[in-house]
Amino acid sequence: MDSDKYIWCRNCNEIHHVTPFDRVPLYASTGGEQAELSADDWRVFMNRHAGHKLEGLRRTGEAAVSNSLSDPMSEKHVAVTNGQAHFALRSFRTRIDQPLGFELTRGRFEILGVIIEAQEKEIRKELKKHFLWAVEKPSDEKIDLFIALFAEIVSGVKIENLRASGVDGSIEYGCLEAGVFRTLLANCAPHFTAAELDALGRFVEEQQDLDGVLAVRVKYRYCLRRS
Repeated sequence: MDSDKYIWCRNCNEIHHVTPFDRVPLYASTGGEQAELSADDWRVFMNRHAGHKLEGLRRTGEAAVSNSLSDPMSEKHVAVTNGQAHFALRSFRTRIDQPLGFELTRGRFEILGVIIEAQEKEIRKELKKHFLWAVEKPSDEKIDLFIALFAEIVSGVKIENLRASGVDGSIEYGCLEAGVFRTLLANCAPHFTAAELDALGRFVEEQQDLDGVLAVRVKYRYCLRRS
């Protein structure tokens, strides 16, 4: 689990991220056998910077911008504060086998814009699975139409109308109100058979929650205002 706490050495401008993994042991191969080596990254950092001016930093929740949570080489930017000033903290790796490096810039993140979009590829994939064993299957053209009708509705959704959100890197996911899906199925009615509409209704019921493909992606465009 990630932590929102950091230690900043003002003398050396070095940063340690305080995490539950600070004391996870290391393993080395000696004579064909695995040997466990004790580790305490927090204590190593504190000993190395003993007598220096140290400050605590904590995340503010303003922004967490990352290209990918699953890519260990991906840069990540988070907003932090020492209680007096605000900073953007960049974490990065120069090599896959190296620990994270950190760079601190004074300033605050500001939102330039918000993009709300349907998960079109994911919807298409799940729809095909949903109809895999159906006696009456909609054509690819009808599936594309369902996605297009949904995307059209999503294009008019306001951020304040999303019921909940979950975060994946710099992308949030939001749930739409139930009325949106009633409108969607009503718009589908002239184009689908009764059996297809019934199956689409079940699909909507299954997929409209936050972990379903009918949750919408919310992308924020940030800029850093330096101070």
